[in-house]
Amino acid sequence: MPLGRQATLTGLLKGGSSSGAGSSAGSGSGSGSGSGSGSGSGDGGGVPFVKKWPKFTKEDFEEANTLLATAIYCCNLPMTIVEHPDFLKFIYGVAPWMQGKLIGRKALATTMLDKVYGMTRKEVEGVLGDWQLKEKTVSFVTDWGSNMMKAGDSLKEMLGNYVGSVNCLQHLISNGLKDFAKNESLASVISKAKEVVQYVTGHCAPRAIYDEKKKELHGTALIKAGATRFGSNVLAMESVERNEKVLRATVGSAEYDAYIQKQSKAADKAAAVKIKGLINDTSSTLFSDTKWAVDTLAPFQSAIKEVEGDTAKLSDAYYTLQVLNKHVKKIKAVQGSLVHVLEDDDTPVQTQLLALDFVNSGFDEAWEQRTKQACTDMVVAAAILDPRYKHKIDSMPPEDLTRGEAFIEKLAGRMFGQEGQIKATALSRDGAVRDAEDFAKYQEWLDSIIEDEEQQQQQQQGEGEEQQQG
Repeated sequence: MPLGRQATLTGLLKGGSSSGAGSSAGSGSGSGSGSGSGSGSGDGGGVPFVKKWPKFTKEDFEEANTLLATAIYCCNLPMTIVEHPDFLKFIYGVAPWMQGKLIGRKALATTMLDKVYGMTRKEVEGVLGDWQLKEKTVSFVTDWGSNMMKAGDSLKEMLGNYVGSVNCLQHLISNGLKDFAKNESLASVISKAKEVVQYVTGHCAPRAIYDEKKKELHGTALIKAGATRFGSNVLAMESVERNEKVLRATVGSAEYDAYIQKQSKAADKAAAVKIKGLINDTSSTLFSDTKWAVDTLAPFQSAIKEVEGDTAKLSDAYYTLQVLNKHVKKIKAVQGSLVHVLEDDDTPVQTQLLALDFVNSGFDEAWEQRTKQACTDMVVAAAILDPRYKHKIDSMPPEDLTRGEAFIEKLAGRMFGQEGQIKATALSRDGAVRDAEDFAKYQEWLDSIIEDEEQQQQQQQGEGEEQQQG
């Protein structure tokens, strides 16, 4: 299609013309005449060039909208994207015949969502069936979205031994951090650190000055907080705390003062002065506040990194939660102690008051509720069965040990009958698989049962084929 022309739904090109005796299937460039696939000359004659779009059926438009919807769901894009002018411009530029046929936001959230869910369900069923996993699959990992949890629970219909979904621990910890940020004291520290990072990295002159000072003082880059991952706020605060010298040198430089003076608008000058005050004023406690917030929240961010990797196992979730529970108790005991506050001569009083306010906000109770949500019977059972943690079994709280053992026996009974339940208990001490040797015996026994089942299936399949041939 020649540049500078616009194609309409009918294919009529606007903004230019071409002539020739060629048919509508010809192009507007080249020379010569003829029928069929001939082409007209591009001499700017008065006969318009017409391109006919292929004829599409209702099913074709439905398929196109289904593919688009699936991409939106899988890429976690907002459903309102189909109403965005630039998105519409892109779609109609690539496929102008979709004008008037493109799916709307309401359909994306209702009928199309149900359709794609049904397609995905069939696909999952097919994979589980092809690989003979229906009786071996006991759980799926989902996030904490109510729709995801509902989808996970619906799998009970197709999986005989399904015991429920496992919710994503990374998502839970991130939600826990959001709970903490409801405290105004902590929220104010996060806000100030983000403001500094956004200003310095978002304005050319301050960014250039910072980069120069960063080289001189061997600093590191400032990290912007993300819009969706709340843990990135911790990374942003860490970068502010780590680069205190670089930031002070940046706003304390003659170049920065000259930058302030160059601001013609009062609002721009006030913003530059504000950032300088946040960083360098003697009354500012930005860096002590940020250090306190990082010390308080960093273990949660570290835990997120540990459990979101491909190598993390379900059993890791239990002990990750135990480590964070200890950290929460330590914060409550130390930061909430008036004796500690009085003995701490290094931390500014303002920062200590922030810490006291946070500790008394009920953050520990909020985290306890999150822990109860995540530490399910299945998670405890995984921690009991994992030989890597055999040395920690004796330190496991008795109530956790009891419910973990009960889950193991119940699941073995569901999958392998009464014999499995008895065997699961017999191969352990007090009902738990306690060490690597016990676990190896237990695994060997399970493998033998699975192998027997596969041999029986193969035998039945072979007998069926012989009957068909006969």
